[in-house]
Amino acid sequence: MYMAGCGSGSNTKTAEAVPMTVDSLLAVAGDRIGDSVVVEGFCKTICKKCGRKLFLTGDDSTKTLRIESGESIGMFDAGAVHAIVRVEGRIMEQRIDEDYLQQWADQAAERCESAAAAEQETAQADFGRLQTRLDKYRARIAERNKKEGKNYLSVYYIEADRYEIQ
Repeated sequence: MYMAGCGSGSNTKTAEAVPMTVDSLLAVAGDRIGDSVVVEGFCKTICKKCGRKLFLTGDDSTKTLRIESGESIGMFDAGAVHAIVRVEGRIMEQRIDEDYLQQWADQAAERCESAAAAEQETAQADFGRLQTRLDKYRARIAERNKKEGKNYLSVYYIEADRYEIQ
């Protein structure tokens, strides 16, 4: 198998590895942070803003795994959307805690305050929706803290070194 680091201009031969599914990886991600893995799944979309985030699903389409392009990849190829994609990279963890939520709220408030008068109503409505979303995160964090003693939510993702559209 050949896996390309998109934008690197070279292909690297890798040992044939049986890829994990998105579902099986998410089930063990907390125990494997920092480990190198190969995962395969259905690409739902690529981030329209930067092109450096790709989102995979497995059999359970309600669960999504974010793939972030490493330095050797650059932007993901748009041909990956609605295709099976195999990714080689490292499992990473993003922790969502109260500090993270407060920074998010502060940034949104700054955008709301700087919006032009004509945009104020829309900006305030967006800020209200964000507050509802933040409250839901806080409830989930409180629930996890009560059950597991962890005062944060974990979001697992892959920092990709290579990927291949199947």
